[in-house]
Amino acid sequence: PHSMTATTPPPRILPSLGAKIPSLSDRLTSLLNRLQPSPEVLVIFSALIIGGGAGLAIVLFQNLISLVQTLAFVQVLSYLLKWGTWTLATIPALGGLLIGILRWSFPTLLGQDLAALLSNTRVQLFSPLRPFVKMLAAAVSLGTGASLGPEGPSVEIGSSVGVLLGQTFQVSRERYRLLLGAGAAAGFAAGFNAPIAGVFFAIEVILGTRFATPAASLILLSAVISALIAQTHILHLAV
Repeated sequence: PHSMTATTPPPRILPSLGAKIPSLSDRLTSLLNRLQPSPEVLVIFSALIIGGGAGLAIVLFQNLISLVQTLAFVQVLSYLLKWGTWTLATIPALGGLLIGILRWSFPTLLGQDLAALLSNTRVQLFSPLRPFVKMLAAAVSLGTGASLGPEGPSVEIGSSVGVLLGQTFQVSRERYRLLLGAGAAAGFAAGFNAPIAGVFFAIEVILGTRFATPAASLILLSAVISALIAQTHILHLAV
């Protein structure tokens, strides 16, 4: 008879079901705590991410508005005009219908604005999809004839970039508000092409009297970087 030999169980590759897998946010926060960068390095790093992210997001937002305008008033309207010039009035109605569908599909992502973020007493979870859904909704609204400008949504898009950075690195409530202000300044600077005005907007409206020199430096750098990216895109289109 064959002898029964005990076999060694294979090594466990995956963690047990009860083990908690560290999230990307936990890993990045742990890495930042180990590196212990200086305040100056943190300011430059944060400004590059917030200003660069907000500037690129505003460029994408402006291109999306142009795309929606082309689709609505060139492609769709060319078919509707066969029924008469009165069909021009249906374009804003179609845009409003699309906005309603987006709001019904994403009620939580479209319901919170900048004022709600500022009034939060604690840092809340913030979906990375929120700025993109807000961007799409604003582009559809503006591209189909809404009598508004892209500046207001630009501030919200920029503030979303700052909030996402603060959420990723699990910062305190004070730093969360500072990153939100830097993002709002970056969005303001790119949307209005006014970085200095964006800095004053963030300091007066968001931070108030609770800011120090590093905070002002972060807000100023974020606004300048965002405005440079937006202006570089405009100059590229002009050429």
